[in-house]
Amino acid sequence: MEPVAFDKYFDEFKEKYPFFKNEKDYRLFTLLVIKYMFYPGDDTGFGQDNIQDALTDGANDGGIDAIINDPASDNNDVVIIQSKYFNKTVLRPDSIVAELYKIQETLDEFKKNKFSSRNDRVVTAFKNAMLGKTDDKDIRIVFITSYEPKNLKERHKLERAAKKGIKYPVELLFNSDINNQIMSVNSGKVCVEYDTLDLDQANNYLKYTN
Repeated sequence: MEPVAFDKYFDEFKEKYPFFKNEKDYRLFTLLVIKYMFYPGDDTGFGQDNIQDALTDGANDGGIDAIINDPASDNNDVVIIQSKYFNKTVLRPDSIVAELYKIQETLDEFKKNKFSSRNDRVVTAFKNAMLGKTDDKDIRIVFITSYEPKNLKERHKLERAAKKGIKYPVELLFNSDINNQIMSVNSGKVCVEYDTLDLDQANNYLKYTN
């Protein structure tokens, strides 16, 4: 499948949410994915204050670009988002692994109440998302990217790389996954509620679980 250029959605997105009109494209991509994957029919939850507070990217962000609570999950799961927005760069397995290890290291620091090496935005967002939680069992990492694997073999290779040595559940959302969700929501079709995508079935059968 030919990858989609997400900038075609940006003007409409900025018109609908004018408080994000000055954001750079890489941040608009993150915001677009948060909206369509986690708040597809809910503009109440996708408000300026709570979403802007969720954006954490910048110096000393520990590899984390945003932190939200998943409104569709039973336990108000903490979702750690890493976003890679680019047009031509190839996404390599070692790049995914490096980013995920960085995030895991950051989360391990936070579990030990070590916050001094990270920026205020990521620390505040993490503490807010973890309010009322006593452990990390409800934390998962979602790696979103505008990259589209060339074929199923490459996709599986990237997905396998994301599971190596990472103790938190990891989900990868590629170009086509995100674009399909956007088109589904915009067309008014009933879409699969965002949850865990199980790729380990016989014959690579895909199923959603919750």
